[in-house]
Amino acid sequence: MTIPFTHFIGIDWSGAKSRNLRGLQVARLDAGSNAPTLVVPEESRHWSRAGVADYIRSCTAGACTLIGIDSSFSLPFGASGYLGGDLAGCADAPALWAAVDRHAQTTPHLGCDGFVEAFADWFHMSAYKGAHVGEGPKYRATEQACVQAHGLRPEVYYKLIGPSQVGRTALTTMRVLHSLAREPDIAIWPFQDIRSARIVIVELYAALFAAIAGHRGKVRTPDQLAAILAHWGCPHIGSKGDFPGDDAADALIMAAGLRVLSMQDRYWQPGGEYSKVRQTEGWIFGVG
Repeated sequence: MTIPFTHFIGIDWSGAKSRNLRGLQVARLDAGSNAPTLVVPEESRHWSRAGVADYIRSCTAGACTLIGIDSSFSLPFGASGYLGGDLAGCADAPALWAAVDRHAQTTPHLGCDGFVEAFADWFHMSAYKGAHVGEGPKYRATEQACVQAHGLRPEVYYKLIGPSQVGRTALTTMRVLHSLAREPDIAIWPFQDIRSARIVIVELYAALFAAIAGHRGKVRTPDQLAAILAHWGCPHIGSKGDFPGDDAADALIMAAGLRVLSMQDRYWQPGGEYSKVRQTEGWIFGVG
């Protein structure tokens, strides 16, 4: 099942607490373009999460757009459910998004502090904080498949320490997904039917797109960025010696990679555990 998308957008997400976020980067590539370009907000130097959500909504007019977000769209779902059963009544990812938004609704800037505080025993927020950390699965099935196929090592969701942590990134994304999932022209894969949507949103792992192109670790130089983009069919990017930063580089790479992978059926219907977890844990697009 392939959809003739006309636009591809890569978003490098940020779970930081402030309103406008340097690490939140957006890149766009049109179907017939040579290279992706960065999208800058109109009213501020840096994007806010609410601003990105509004930008996504604006993509419906006369287009069929595929949007990838470098974040996690769900938490590990064990035998007792999410967080060892502490999130009673959450049988699938959309219910989880609603729970995150409900607990965090008073946290400004679409943050997640309210949810983290409500379930603080599950999260490492200092040298040791979290009585339940270590119980139940640490990773989702899609991350385990990514490790097996590509040798990449994702962070554990419950660790909220340091710049590499992914917990706040995931939880803040879920608040935005909860809002976008109710839009009639938007579908979030693999949880919703994407066949009639004007905008399809998928979960991405930026390091995977770089790894497929033969690069490991952060992208930090113009030459590294150019080589990865060339692998994805985009040989021209900026001027020689120009580098936009690693977060922006990730967004550019994801937009370029999306255009290629979206045309391959196996990424829309991956094997392995996908059918068992598609509604509870979701799947990283690009993990076959």
